[in-house]
Amino acid sequence: MQEKIINKIANSNLTTIPIEDFIEKGERIFFDVKDILYQGIIIREKDIRDFLKKHNWNRYQGTFVAVDCSVDAIIPPWVYMLIASEIESFAKVLVKGNLKDLEKKIYEKKLESIHWEEYKHKKILIKGCNTIYDADHAFFELTKKLKPFVHSIFYGEACSNVPIYKRNIIATQN
Repeated sequence: MQEKIINKIANSNLTTIPIEDFIEKGERIFFDVKDILYQGIIIREKDIRDFLKKHNWNRYQGTFVAVDCSVDAIIPPWVYMLIASEIESFAKVLVKGNLKDLEKKIYEKKLESIHWEEYKHKKILIKGCNTIYDADHAFFELTKKLKPFVHSIFYGEACSNVPIYKRNIIATQN
């Protein structure tokens, strides 16, 4: 008599979280201040103010924007302040920094919108395979958010995972 094959993974009480589920879809834009430097090296206030008046800020509607300068130039803080004051009302997320900084901010903002109570007392498996910008940062932030709610956290795949955290039952009963 043949033994019945049982899928133990399908029958487990693990809640799997693909980290990509927390990545916002949408256009990412790098606003490079180098494009508005005089002769590619210096800031002239008149040039900046003229640019700000003429630029089509609607272009940033609903996008995610990082603002920085990709060349070695001294950019006074007021330049970034002026740019932020223009883009802020259009962009979903706006950061002073590069595209990696932007992705971190988008991810953290998304995590802030999650109702973590739905994970209360669950055993969570955070899938290890991913294609995101900065997996270390993403896994780190997700673990911080989940830990106060969950029973346990695992990393990897259901068939081979690494235990990350397990709630101390005795300590939580008090």
